[in-house]
Amino acid sequence: MSDPPGRREEKRRGRSKGRGRARGGGRGREREREKTSGAGGVGHGAGSRRVEAAEDSARQPSRSAAIGSMSGGSQREAAQGVHGQPPSTEPKVLESAQSTAADETKPISSAEGAPPKAVQQPVAAKLMKLQHQPLPARQGYGTKGSPVLLKTNLFPVKYPSRTVYHYNVTLNPECSKRISRIVFERIMELNQELIGGQKPAFDGSKNMFTSEQLKIPEGEVCELSGTFCIEKGDREKLFVVKLQLVAQIDLSWIEDNSSDPTLRMQAIQALDIVIRHTPSLRFVQVGRSFFTPPKDITRENYLGDGCVVWSGFYTSLRPAALCNLVLNMDVSNTAFYQDGSALDFMKEVLGGRIDLDRPLVDSDRVRFAKEIKGLKVFVTHLPYPRKYTVAAVTRCSATEQTFPLDDGTSCTVEEYFSKTYEKQLRHPHMPCLHASHKTNKHVYLPLELCGIVSGQKCSKKLKEQQTRKMIKETAKPAYMRRKCIMEKVSDADFKRDEQLIKFEISVDTRMVEVSGRVLPSPVVQYSDSGQVTPTKGSWRMEGEHFIQGAKVDKWVVVVFAQQRFCKEETIRKFVKEVCKTGEGMGMAIDPPLELIYFRDGRDTVDKCFDRFLSKFHKLQLVIAVLGWRGISHDEVKLVGNVKGVQTQCVKSETVERKCNHSVLSNLCLKINAKLGGVNNIIDPSLSILHKIHEPVIVMGADVTHPSPGDKKKPSIAALTASMNKSASLYKAEVRVQQHRQEMIAEMENLVYDMLVEFDETTCDGKAKQIIFYRDGVSEGQFREVMEVEINAIRRACARVTKDYKPGITFLVVQKRHHVRFFPVRREDGIGGSANVPPGTVVDGDVTHPTEHDFYLCSHFGIQGTSRPSHYHVLCDENGFTADDLQQLSYELCHLYFRCNKSVSYPAPAYYAHLAAFRARQAWEGKDSRDSASMSSLQSDVDYSHVDLAWSTKVHDKVKCNMYFL
Repeated sequence: MSDPPGRREEKRRGRSKGRGRARGGGRGREREREKTSGAGGVGHGAGSRRVEAAEDSARQPSRSAAIGSMSGGSQREAAQGVHGQPPSTEPKVLESAQSTAADETKPISSAEGAPPKAVQQPVAAKLMKLQHQPLPARQGYGTKGSPVLLKTNLFPVKYPSRTVYHYNVTLNPECSKRISRIVFERIMELNQELIGGQKPAFDGSKNMFTSEQLKIPEGEVCELSGTFCIEKGDREKLFVVKLQLVAQIDLSWIEDNSSDPTLRMQAIQALDIVIRHTPSLRFVQVGRSFFTPPKDITRENYLGDGCVVWSGFYTSLRPAALCNLVLNMDVSNTAFYQDGSALDFMKEVLGGRIDLDRPLVDSDRVRFAKEIKGLKVFVTHLPYPRKYTVAAVTRCSATEQTFPLDDGTSCTVEEYFSKTYEKQLRHPHMPCLHASHKTNKHVYLPLELCGIVSGQKCSKKLKEQQTRKMIKETAKPAYMRRKCIMEKVSDADFKRDEQLIKFEISVDTRMVEVSGRVLPSPVVQYSDSGQVTPTKGSWRMEGEHFIQGAKVDKWVVVVFAQQRFCKEETIRKFVKEVCKTGEGMGMAIDPPLELIYFRDGRDTVDKCFDRFLSKFHKLQLVIAVLGWRGISHDEVKLVGNVKGVQTQCVKSETVERKCNHSVLSNLCLKINAKLGGVNNIIDPSLSILHKIHEPVIVMGADVTHPSPGDKKKPSIAALTASMNKSASLYKAEVRVQQHRQEMIAEMENLVYDMLVEFDETTCDGKAKQIIFYRDGVSEGQFREVMEVEINAIRRACARVTKDYKPGITFLVVQKRHHVRFFPVRREDGIGGSANVPPGTVVDGDVTHPTEHDFYLCSHFGIQGTSRPSHYHVLCDENGFTADDLQQLSYELCHLYFRCNKSVSYPAPAYYAHLAAFRARQAWEGKDSRDSASMSSLQSDVDYSHVDLAWSTKVHDKVKCNMYFL
């Protein structure tokens, strides 16, 4: 039926509710229980509470704490047992973790064929033990570099040495976090006698904290209830909240560095929830950020396609060496959907070029459906608020879309709304929104009677134009970002926050001032001992030649752009300039063997490459000139990787208008490395690696995941490893693994292959030291990395030979954090943004009190505020000093062969990111071509049963060099 909230549907829901109450025991028995427990009756706006003994609390005292930390589903399973079986004496949370970890060790497919060996002991059981062990301790602080005074967006937090009380919260019926917070506040207001004037802090899910213990006997469950409406005009509803004390947390654990790290984190998490409680009620919360809508929609903050930039702030509590605890506050910006009518939204998505009196063409309908699918809409034809989630957009208009009625007949959407609600549709030729509904599959809503619910974050990937607008709007120079952060601190109004006052917590509104150091720039060396010292993170070759220039004598040029837009004389001029520039940089480039225009529509990229390979023996390179539409970069890369020939893509616009020396030099940098050349190294007399008088292999690893909202596509892991003494040549391997699995399933196999390759490639024998940079791991996964990945590296070494035990130094590099540094003195900043200079390192004051971590800003921030990389040392069997690790990491940032600049994190990790990203591009490009004939709304492919190895496979001729650049 087209509208469940109609009169007939209301009757059906009433009957359904009655049946539900009968199955649940009935309101009569519920009132009887309330009488026996001495609780008051439930009335409109009235509260009631009931205290019951917790089931089996005497027999299983450990389960209360376990249940208190679980989600709703896990909690019910722990209480009832699995599949109706009696509950186990082992906490269910451990059982779930074991099964998850076991599943994660099985990759979907392997390019090499054999899956990794099964772990002998359950990983989760070890992880449970490791959670109570501290991470490797800091062995010292760095001293090298010139001092610089900095401010950072960390604010000291003072807290009392007292106990806070942790309660498990169960809300019935289950609601979203936003609604749960509203319900929780109303229930607390109605039960002040129990609360006793306290201000409980609630995380919107399962956890509540109080500064004093409530009047609930220990080991018992308190049930509070209230009947009220959530929004104005909505119907009243009964809500029940159950509370149970699960832990008492001593805040002094935060200061005790010798205590169990899990206890310290429990105390920090408790305070974090307390600090975030009030902002979660005042602002729109997304993750750890809080947003407010803009006052006006302007050209600057409007992104197009119905999306607007909302500004807000991010908060997170962190332990710090200087003052035990600091609050990290930063400016946060994200895209939200603009509220308004669904018709206006459609006009924005389709560019306003639609006639509402005519049906939509199918291409416009599909485009609109892609944007509105998953959004929540409200209807305007009912006297009370009602919201739906859009599942699809109908192919038929309201005049044609039919649905069955209860009497067996059918009618159109237009007829139904005319008869039932006396609504004559003004635009009946428009399609309808097909809304999702638990019981009714025929909920069709006319566009003109729907509006977009306010406060919905855009979870889809932004388009290229939207991303450009977002960056332009949000990229602020350092001094402006610092000012904006202070404004957000003022908006948070911590000093008048009743929640913080009740818990005796205070947040200093002044930024922490820290001492940093600026490391000296490493000297970049070219052939014939030519040397260049970078200035502000970049350098020019200025007549210098590559350390090892490639010889390019077998290559072709394919123009995929239309000839009328990219003329042959322009291409030949471009080719001549490439040869000239390459030779000036130390390469030997002969003229191309052939220059052809691709026959679009009559040829394929595969056939084109096949002709070249059959015609020219040992073809080295294909330069592809791409147009603004047609054959894509991803398709050329995929075919080149599979066929075994290196490719270099360049846009026709670049060839036509931007063919300057800088662009040509960057092209030659990539071409030289792809064909086995070495662009530059770090001066051996100063390099940390060259001071180690034994073979060293440097590795990097990263895992890329599908876009937000995707629930099926696999994750892709990549590992890179250096193949020479100077750590300037790298080889990459890629593997496909389970959806959103962060731990690299085939780490052992990948590392083993790289160690063997290193031994065969270099003349120095087996690597005596392994230096590993791991990207993309969160702090909560550090112990899992130590147990899964570092142990996999050790097993790989043991496979080489039984007595092979090289020293392992393992660092995690994080970029997704919100710590920023600002020079105190303006003259210490560089560039128009006044950012910290490249080489700025901070390893004290605001780093962890005991663990070995440091911040290093290794790049020059051209636009916006520089984000330093955060390094965590999880293993160091080689005994590096703090200075050596910091300098080594900085040096490796200068060996990124796509440009003559120092990048934001070490080249091996960056290369791993590129390799994984290229593999995802190739796979998703193939997937989109394979499913081009399918509707965008029918992509329910089970990716776990698809062989994905071919699309990520790289030919040995390509894989031996740095194809991923």
